[in-house]
Amino acid sequence: TAGRVEVLLADKNDVKEIVEIEMMDKVDVRQGERRVLAQKGVYNTKGGEIVLTGNAEMWEKGYHVKGRLIRLSLNQKKSFVEGSVLTIY
Repeated sequence: TAGRVEVLLADKNDVKEIVEIEMMDKVDVRQGERRVLAQKGVYNTKGGEIVLTGNAEMWEKGYHVKGRLIRLSLNQKKSFVEGSVLTIY
């Protein structure tokens, strides 16, 4: 979810296809037990990846991490955090 969402479409064989989704203002991404909050998120449909920036924080069972940038691979259920602080509980 997000306060504002912009969708980039491309024509492919006379059919509109979603290429990218840009989310702004209170972005909240959830996948299973994983939750990420940020101010901005960009989802690339071809790569199946969301890049979140702006006070990015992620929670999953047993830990909480904050970072300058959080990259989520939705297809592989992997995450990468730049400039991070990790709390394990």
